[in-house]
Amino acid sequence: MATEIDETFKRIQSHKGVMGIIVLNTDGIPIKSTMDNNSTIEYAGLITHLLDKARQTVKELDNTNELTFLRVRSKKNEILIAPDKEYMMIVVQNPNESSVDRDNDVKKDTAVNSKDDIIDNLGRTLTSRSV
Repeated sequence: MATEIDETFKRIQSHKGVMGIIVLNTDGIPIKSTMDNNSTIEYAGLITHLLDKARQTVKELDNTNELTFLRVRSKKNEILIAPDKEYMMIVVQNPNESSVDRDNDVKKDTAVNSKDDIIDNLGRTLTSRSV
């Protein structure tokens, strides 16, 4: 199974602009990362807090709704957060290497764009087993 997860990480990491991938358990503890230890811990703590607030906000707005994906974009980074029942995946990428050529408005196969990109690449491996 570890080989399958490693291959999935390599596939996601191969997207142009991807700077790092982190998988956290439900307690917000990193269980796998392509980033250095300090960055992993920093992202894990801050993103877990942000995700908790975002989930709470979505629930307060509509009690029947739930957060399925969160994208945060800044000048330097874009952070894609895909929460699931047993884990959370974070992809950090460079927004300047986007999937759309703004001059020609043509989609390129570069950066990760959605929860589907993340989950499809990761597969069901992490939901059915621990890393």
